[in-house]
Amino acid sequence: MSAREIMKTTALLHKGIRKEPTLLPAGQVLRMATIEDAKALLWEKEIGSIGVGKDADLVIVDFKKPHLRSLFNEVSHIVYSAKAADVDTVLVNGKIVMENRRVTTVNVEKILDNAETTKQKTVDKTAKRKIVSLI
Repeated sequence: MSAREIMKTTALLHKGIRKEPTLLPAGQVLRMATIEDAKALLWEKEIGSIGVGKDADLVIVDFKKPHLRSLFNEVSHIVYSAKAADVDTVLVNGKIVMENRRVTTVNVEKILDNAETTKQKTVDKTAKRKIVSLI
């Protein structure tokens, strides 16, 4: 389950159980998933919010998608509607690792080719073992 799915489930579950639609607003849920999580881990000086001396892990979401239109509240859209496919750019520790939906730190095509080769070798090896065991 993604962080966004956990946030959405947290908000909706509590609203449903308590039958209170205003319980746990999106901003509070996002705060719980960032600043409050960092505090719970005793890492609030390193992570959880944007600030000088903190690890700069940021995600830029592209709100120009049909399911994110009629934008009234960005935070609500992040908690309830945004998906991983809506992420445009990601910075980890201040370094861009994905930009314009393209991973910048590894050769994705090479990794996919290696995965396909490995899969085929595994299928071939498994097929040979089945033939041998049948004889």
